[in-house]
Amino acid sequence: DALLQLMAEHRLQARDIACVDTLVSEAAVRNLMYRVPANEMQARFSMPYCIAAAAIDGDLKLSTFGLQAIVRAALAGFMDRVHMQADPEQPATMPSTVPAWATVTVTTTAGRVHQARVQDPKGYPTHPLNEAELHAKYDDCTRDAAAHWKAAWEAWRHPGQAPRMAPDRKSTRLNSSH
Repeated sequence: DALLQLMAEHRLQARDIACVDTLVSEAAVRNLMYRVPANEMQARFSMPYCIAAAAIDGDLKLSTFGLQAIVRAALAGFMDRVHMQADPEQPATMPSTVPAWATVTVTTTAGRVHQARVQDPKGYPTHPLNEAELHAKYDDCTRDAAAHWKAAWEAWRHPGQAPRMAPDRKSTRLNSSH
C-alpha cells in the first residue's frame, strides 16, 4: 500500500525506482521469509516479490501469484532492489493486539527519496475497501466463475433482494437416533 501510494503521489513507474527499503515488524520479517520465491505459495510470503509485482503491475491480484507470473524476468531484476529489515521502533515481542506498521522508502533513479508509513493496510476493518475496490476484488477472485459472479455479487451485496431458496429436504432431515 505504501509503495503504491508513493508511486501514485510522485507519478513513478517501476523503471524510475532505484531501490525500495522496507521497515516492518519482526513478525512480518519472519512471515515474509522468502527472498526469491520458488513457487506460488512462497511468492505470497516474499516482500521482494510483492513489492516488485506491485511496482511493475500496479496492483496485486490472484494472477500475480500464479506460476507464470512469478518467473517473469522483470520481477527478478526488481526484487534485487528491494530490502527489508525489522523496524527498531517496533518491539520484537510486540503482541498481535498492538497495531504494527510498515515504512517504505523509495529512492528514485534521479536520487529523490520518498517515504510513506502504513499502519492499517487496505482491506483491514479500520481501512476498508470502498464499493468499487470491493467489486474489483470480488471480480478478480471469481474470474474463473464468470457465468455466476454477477448473480452471486448481487445476492451478497443485496441479500434482501436475493431470490429465496427452499432448503434441501434431504440435508435438513434429522437423524432419529439423536
